[in-house]
Amino acid sequence: MLPLLTPEYLPDLTGFTRRFFRTLLASVPATTVLVLDNYQEAAPESIFHTIIQGAVAEFPAGINLLAISRTDPPPQFARMIASNLIGRIGWEDLRLTPAETQAIATTTGQIFDEEAVHLLQEQTGGWAAGLVLMMERLKQTGTVSPAFRSETMELIFDYFASEMFDQMPLAMRQFLIRTAILPYMTLEMAIEISGNPRAKEMLDYIYRHQLFIDRRTSEETIYQYHALFREFLLDRVRDYLSTHESHSILRLGAILMEQNSNIETAAELFAKAQAWEDLMRLINGHAATLLTQGRYWTLLELIAILPEAVVGNMPWLLYWRGVSNTLSNPRMARADIEQAYIGFQVTNDNAGLFLSCSAMMEIYLYAEDDITPVVRWGDRLHQLLAHHSDFPSQEVEIRTFANLLGLIFAAPHHPLLEILEARFENVFQSTVEPSLRIAVASAITFLLLWRGETDKMHRIINEIALLLDHPSIPPLLRILWRNIEGGYAWHIMASPHIAEQKFLDALQIAEKSGILILSNMLWAHNAYSALSAGNITGAQACLERFESNLNAQRKHELTEFCYLRAGIEFLKGNFSQAFDDAMTALKLHEETGRPFLRELSRFGLAQILIEMGDLATARNHLDIAIEYAKTMKNPILEYQCLLIEAYSWTKEENDSRAFIPLHKGLRIGCQNNFLLLNYWERPQVTARLFALALRFEIEVTYVQNLIRRYRIKAESPDIENWPWPVRIYTLGRFSVLCNDIPLRFEGKTQRKPLELLKYLCAFGSRAISQNRIMDALWPESSGDVAEQALRTTLHRLRKLLQHEKAIRLENRQLSLDTGYVWIDYIAFYRVVYLPAATQNTLQTAINRYQGHFLAGESESWILSFRERLHLHYLNMSERLGLLLEHNNDWTAAATHYLRAIGIEPVAEVFYRRLMICYTRLGRPARIHSTYQCCCHTLLSYLGTSPSQETQLLYQSLIASLRSTE
Repeated sequence: MLPLLTPEYLPDLTGFTRRFFRTLLASVPATTVLVLDNYQEAAPESIFHTIIQGAVAEFPAGINLLAISRTDPPPQFARMIASNLIGRIGWEDLRLTPAETQAIATTTGQIFDEEAVHLLQEQTGGWAAGLVLMMERLKQTGTVSPAFRSETMELIFDYFASEMFDQMPLAMRQFLIRTAILPYMTLEMAIEISGNPRAKEMLDYIYRHQLFIDRRTSEETIYQYHALFREFLLDRVRDYLSTHESHSILRLGAILMEQNSNIETAAELFAKAQAWEDLMRLINGHAATLLTQGRYWTLLELIAILPEAVVGNMPWLLYWRGVSNTLSNPRMARADIEQAYIGFQVTNDNAGLFLSCSAMMEIYLYAEDDITPVVRWGDRLHQLLAHHSDFPSQEVEIRTFANLLGLIFAAPHHPLLEILEARFENVFQSTVEPSLRIAVASAITFLLLWRGETDKMHRIINEIALLLDHPSIPPLLRILWRNIEGGYAWHIMASPHIAEQKFLDALQIAEKSGILILSNMLWAHNAYSALSAGNITGAQACLERFESNLNAQRKHELTEFCYLRAGIEFLKGNFSQAFDDAMTALKLHEETGRPFLRELSRFGLAQILIEMGDLATARNHLDIAIEYAKTMKNPILEYQCLLIEAYSWTKEENDSRAFIPLHKGLRIGCQNNFLLLNYWERPQVTARLFALALRFEIEVTYVQNLIRRYRIKAESPDIENWPWPVRIYTLGRFSVLCNDIPLRFEGKTQRKPLELLKYLCAFGSRAISQNRIMDALWPESSGDVAEQALRTTLHRLRKLLQHEKAIRLENRQLSLDTGYVWIDYIAFYRVVYLPAATQNTLQTAINRYQGHFLAGESESWILSFRERLHLHYLNMSERLGLLLEHNNDWTAAATHYLRAIGIEPVAEVFYRRLMICYTRLGRPARIHSTYQCCCHTLLSYLGTSPSQETQLLYQSLIASLRSTE
């Protein structure tokens, strides 16, 4: 299917031409000749010459282009003629020789002597058409015309045609004059325009005598006069028809051409007949179809036939001209539509009023940097809809939906959009034609994307996917919808890799079809996606492609560029440069009247200000953005602003102030199932916020799911309810959980990977050289063998843990990444050196100590570390006990010491502290039983008695109790 030359192709007309002819020529036989007759009719300044110039390069060997013209080739072909890409067959090559003239003349059955042939040659100049006319006159009169000489073939033709024509019967002459009005005709058309029932006989006579008429037979026979002969006949119209008769015949010819779907010829004939009412009816009746077919130029040319005074007083003509000029001349389009709107008001034409308002919303989007006036047209459309309660027709409503993008950019909070959004489903489902369904959905989905409407977007995306393969979908709509799919992928589904593929698909369609006007938009949106993933390299690459075609005269493009560059510099840590760009973007968005994008820039600026330390100004910007998000009913923007406000309070270590915005933001996120974290994503910021949320137990399941989805690295091992990809328990047991599912160790193949894991656990997050590991685990193996064994074991271990990043390998050193791997003893160990650890902190750490490190293992590298942990446990337990005693919580202290004795039964200090607790609680029997337990345990484990300190304390406590009895 060959594409139509619609406005989106105009920026690359040469490319369009080459693709068009490449497709066309691939579908025809290899010996085809393409003929362009009457080439002289193309004006010297016509763009048609540029089109043919591009086409010539696509002709393969064997297929030729033949242009027939009565003038020299246009200057555009000079280079191709010089390089022999175009050959010329001139008049001298076509002129008949005397011998050829004689051969043709003898076909009449007459014998010509040398003098007669010479006369024929001299009179016609060797021109075949002139010879045919002379031979026809010879048949009629029996004589050759007297001498006539002219340097112009057209004059020669007119002379001989006149000689022949004047000898014809009047009925034939009238028939020729009337039928010449039509560029071609069927028998029925010839009968109707000539009014002669013998039209068939006359056409057959003309054809048999080869009087410059062509007859082609397909479904019905078509007759067409030679261009010169038709010009000759039309020039005689005034001799045979009055002005009134001429206009009547022209009007009838126009009607016949209109019935035959030849709109352009019909318009030309109506114009010659000065039948302006008919011409306006013709244009208005076919304008919508022409626009649907993308024939904007054709419609403009038809309207241009009318006097400007007529066009200026007809609102519909102004409307069609304005719509046709939307992309090519938007400023003129705006003036025409504004004038049309006034005219529709005068005539009270509701359909015109609705369509004018929607057209103006689209025109401003393309024509002006400042699209603020779109709001006024949205207001007018809103008033019209409120007044009439409905659209004049479904067609008008569909067109309104297709043109909504201008209003969505200018005022996404406009009340009209809420009304239309409620009507969208009905319009979308009732529209049958696939391209119209996509057009209806294309604009409104921007609003849904910006607001993060997950369910609605998901359903629309799935429904449109079923239509995209339909052959009627033009490349422009395919590009626009791929762009929407890309936005859905990163903004709704948080899948930037899918988004990138969608944008690249759209760029490929654009490249293949030559619709390059959307390339910058696609590169910009690809950069948005990359920034949302924190992908600086990807965003930078996209921005460079965007910059290479940046039109700095268009404020909107410049604004978008500044915003994207601000995001890149921000993620790089270049906050000063990012601040300058963000301020520029905010200022320009205010000037161009795009409030959602303005608040997006404000949100970015606030994040930059936070990192620059200006927290008060940042929060002020966030407050403004949040208010607009509420006005626009945009929960995804509000959600992100609230999270960043919470982050600003964490910068001041004020977690209590962070709680409220964090709670509000995550509640909104959870209610809407938002997956997008930030337009400029920084994992370390998200990690801090999510750690705080889990500590406060805010939307725990939602937060944990997001952490898992993004594989966010934890800031600290202290957050036990963080959804660690890998959890390892080493105190009192050895257990591994992958994504909270216990890992089963079965078979001999798992033994070495587990040994390696235990060895790495003993060093926590510290990096250990490969040589040291090989010496510990493969002491008997040579270097190469041990190294291969380590590589194999590491591969198996990573496979077991189901997380590639769990184990780091850098510079021949291995370590566990404690951002992804939680180990119980590390969480315990972090409290050891906290000088001001609270009671709760100590209690939490001690509760983690369920027993000795890797109990039951006897390797030397385990024993030494186990002993260190053991000593820390004793020290920490004593610290906690003393804190409880200090707070006079003797019952809790006694419970704590009992648990400590259960884990470390030979630690006499716990027996001593426990006896003191029982003394304070007034439980003498428990003092005695505790001492007896100590004696028995020490004897059983160590074969010794309690120390003198323990014995003296026991005796002292017992004596003290007796003295009080």
